[in-house]
Amino acid sequence: FANATSCDPANVGVSSVTNPNQFGCDSVHTITTSLLSSDATFANATSCDPTNVGVSSVTNPNQFGCDSVHTITTTLLLSDATFADATSCDPANVGVSSVTNPNQFGCDSVHTITTTFLPTSITIENIIECDSAFVAGIWIVASSTFNDTIISGSANGCDSIITYNILVNNSTQTTEFITFCDSLTWIDGVTYTSDNNTATYTIQDGGSNGCDSIVNLDLTIETDPNISISYSNGVLTASAGLSVYQWYRNGQAIPGANNQTYTPISSGSYTCSAFNSSCQGFSNAIDVSLTGINDASFEYIRIYPNPVSDVMRLDLDKETLSSLKLIDVAGRVVANLNTLKRAFDMKDYARGMYFIELSNEDKQSIVKIVLK
Repeated sequence: FANATSCDPANVGVSSVTNPNQFGCDSVHTITTSLLSSDATFANATSCDPTNVGVSSVTNPNQFGCDSVHTITTTLLLSDATFADATSCDPANVGVSSVTNPNQFGCDSVHTITTTFLPTSITIENIIECDSAFVAGIWIVASSTFNDTIISGSANGCDSIITYNILVNNSTQTTEFITFCDSLTWIDGVTYTSDNNTATYTIQDGGSNGCDSIVNLDLTIETDPNISISYSNGVLTASAGLSVYQWYRNGQAIPGANNQTYTPISSGSYTCSAFNSSCQGFSNAIDVSLTGINDASFEYIRIYPNPVSDVMRLDLDKETLSSLKLIDVAGRVVANLNTLKRAFDMKDYARGMYFIELSNEDKQSIVKIVLK
């Protein structure tokens, strides 16, 4: 008799097997088979994958060698999905992007971010300055255009770009070349009595471009010329080397008397003024006394006819002349007549009053005539 076990209930019970023994006789073996029990277990599980959800069984031998059935019920764990909006100053970062991370259950959590573009602030400043401009912390001395970027300087937090258009105008400089007599009170209020080429004066905003106008002084101070006059042979003579002569009789300017010499035609006190390059000087006075139409120095003078229409005749008896001049009322010598002739054609001269000045070494007479 023997005992046995089986995991199959169909094999449970008593069974006999007859086999010959060593003697050739029947040997009956009776086997009593008892049933071994099988295990059955149940478990719950979770999964982030929806394809793994449901009930599944797994069969494995237990400690007795019999089937052990393990039943697993798997439920689904939820995945997260979040959405967010963002902004960026960089156009390369604009668009939709996703980031996947595990949530508290270990499942995927998908974060979707939609990023929109924030524009950079751009402004333009036009600046006009004189000589130089202080812009964005630097000195600019010439017209130019440049950009200054202020990091995160705009209201939306992005960079702010300022474009500067800079026009630099220069102050103007001019030089006044002045020649003046004795002293000059210039635009700076200073009175200069000697040459000066260093003085400057700034006229605020005086230039055509709105900037300062700087005026430089180049001053030459001259003194009044010394003029002396003399009287000889009926002619007044002033110092040479000057310009713009003007003769005066009794303090009154004689019209047209603008030469270095002048022949008086009436008595009076005579003076002369003249200029060097810029200054006017006045001479001493000389009193001239003329005795009338016939000068007593000549014993006999006759000019006829008077008034004269064409030919003027001169009668001096036996006197000889060294000078014979035709002078207009302004004292200008119109003609030096031939001292040897005694008849003169006067048709070519303008009609009016004249003076005939006759002189030799020790005599002089002035005779008034009229050409009609």
